[in-house]
Amino acid sequence: MPTEPESPLDPPLYESVIERRIGEAMERGEFDHLPGSCKPIEGLNVAYDPEWWLKRWVTRENLTDLRRELVAQRTRETVRLRANVDPAVNSERLAHIEARITAIDERLH
Repeated sequence: MPTEPESPLDPPLYESVIERRIGEAMERGEFDHLPGSCKPIEGLNVAYDPEWWLKRWVTRENLTDLRRELVAQRTRETVRLRANVDPAVNSERLAHIEARITAIDERLH
Protein backbone atom coordinates (compact mmCIF):
# COMPACT_ATOMS: atom_id res chain seq x y z
CA MET A 1 0.00 0.00 0.00
CA PRO A 2 1.44 3.44 -0.94
CA THR A 3 2.46 5.71 1.87
CA GLU A 4 1.86 9.43 2.12
CA PRO A 5 4.78 11.69 1.21
CA GLU A 6 6.74 12.77 4.25
CA SER A 7 6.74 16.45 3.28
CA PRO A 8 4.87 18.60 0.76
CA LEU A 9 8.09 18.87 -1.24
CA ASP A 10 8.31 15.11 -1.82
CA PRO A 11 7.10 13.95 -5.23
CA PRO A 12 3.49 12.80 -5.37
CA LEU A 13 2.68 9.11 -5.16
CA TYR A 14 1.44 9.18 -8.71
CA GLU A 15 1.86 11.55 -11.62
CA SER A 16 -0.69 11.93 -14.36
CA VAL A 17 0.35 11.95 -18.00
CA ILE A 18 -0.57 15.62 -18.21
CA GLU A 19 1.48 16.56 -15.16
CA ARG A 20 4.44 14.61 -16.53
CA ARG A 21 4.22 16.31 -19.94
CA ILE A 22 3.94 19.76 -18.34
CA GLY A 23 6.98 19.01 -16.18
CA GLU A 24 8.96 17.83 -19.22
CA ALA A 25 7.97 20.96 -21.19
CA MET A 26 9.05 23.13 -18.25
CA GLU A 27 12.42 21.36 -18.16
CA ARG A 28 12.86 22.02 -21.89
CA GLY A 29 12.08 25.71 -21.27
CA GLU A 30 8.95 25.80 -23.42
CA PHE A 31 7.22 28.14 -20.97
CA ASP A 32 10.16 30.50 -20.50
CA HIS A 33 9.25 33.09 -23.13
CA LEU A 34 5.48 33.30 -22.99
CA PRO A 35 3.90 36.77 -23.40
CA GLY A 36 3.53 38.42 -20.01
CA SER A 37 5.99 36.10 -18.33
CA CYS A 38 7.67 37.64 -15.26
CA LYS A 39 5.25 40.58 -15.35
CA PRO A 40 2.45 41.43 -12.93
CA ILE A 41 -0.99 40.31 -14.00
CA GLU A 42 -2.73 43.26 -15.61
CA GLY A 43 -5.87 44.55 -13.96
CA LEU A 44 -5.56 42.87 -10.56
CA ASN A 45 -5.90 46.19 -8.72
CA VAL A 46 -8.89 47.38 -10.79
CA ALA A 47 -12.57 46.91 -9.99
CA TYR A 48 -14.20 44.13 -12.00
CA ASP A 49 -15.75 45.22 -15.28
CA PRO A 50 -18.08 42.60 -16.80
CA GLU A 51 -17.34 43.92 -20.29
CA TRP A 52 -13.54 43.82 -19.95
CA TRP A 53 -13.18 41.26 -22.73
CA LEU A 54 -15.31 43.33 -25.15
CA LYS A 55 -13.29 46.48 -24.47
CA ARG A 56 -10.01 44.65 -25.03
CA TRP A 57 -11.33 43.09 -28.24
CA VAL A 58 -12.47 46.49 -29.56
CA THR A 59 -9.06 47.97 -28.74
CA ARG A 60 -7.17 45.00 -30.20
CA GLU A 61 -9.17 45.08 -33.43
CA ASN A 62 -8.95 48.89 -33.70
CA LEU A 63 -12.70 49.04 -34.30
CA THR A 64 -13.20 52.44 -32.69
CA ASP A 65 -10.46 53.96 -34.86
CA LEU A 66 -11.87 52.29 -37.96
CA ARG A 67 -15.38 53.53 -37.18
CA ARG A 68 -14.10 57.06 -36.56
CA GLU A 69 -12.29 57.00 -39.91
CA LEU A 70 -15.38 55.72 -41.72
CA VAL A 71 -17.55 58.46 -40.23
CA ALA A 72 -14.98 61.04 -41.38
CA GLN A 73 -14.91 59.40 -44.81
CA ARG A 74 -18.71 59.58 -44.98
CA THR A 75 -18.53 63.30 -44.25
CA ARG A 76 -15.85 63.86 -46.89
CA GLU A 77 -17.72 61.76 -49.45
CA THR A 78 -21.00 63.56 -48.79
CA VAL A 79 -19.40 66.93 -49.49
CA ARG A 80 -17.57 65.62 -52.56
CA LEU A 81 -20.55 63.73 -53.95
CA ARG A 82 -22.82 66.77 -53.82
CA ALA A 83 -20.89 68.02 -56.84
CA ASN A 84 -21.56 64.75 -58.69
CA VAL A 85 -24.67 64.88 -60.88
CA ASP A 86 -25.39 61.12 -60.81
CA PRO A 87 -27.52 60.45 -57.70
CA ALA A 88 -27.29 56.66 -58.19
CA VAL A 89 -23.51 56.75 -57.81
CA ASN A 90 -23.81 59.03 -54.78
CA SER A 91 -26.30 56.82 -52.97
CA GLU A 92 -24.36 53.65 -53.82
CA ARG A 93 -21.07 55.00 -52.42
CA LEU A 94 -22.72 56.35 -49.27
CA ALA A 95 -24.67 53.09 -48.80
CA HIS A 96 -21.37 51.18 -48.92
CA ILE A 97 -19.84 53.41 -46.23
CA GLU A 98 -23.00 53.21 -44.11
CA ALA A 99 -22.98 49.40 -44.37
CA ARG A 100 -19.39 49.28 -43.10
CA ILE A 101 -20.24 51.61 -40.18
CA THR A 102 -23.30 49.49 -39.34
CA ALA A 103 -21.21 46.30 -39.39
CA ILE A 104 -18.74 47.83 -36.93
CA ASP A 105 -21.57 49.10 -34.71
CA GLU A 106 -23.05 45.60 -34.60
CA ARG A 107 -19.69 44.16 -33.55
CA LEU A 108 -19.34 46.83 -30.85
CA HIS A 109 -22.76 46.17 -29.29
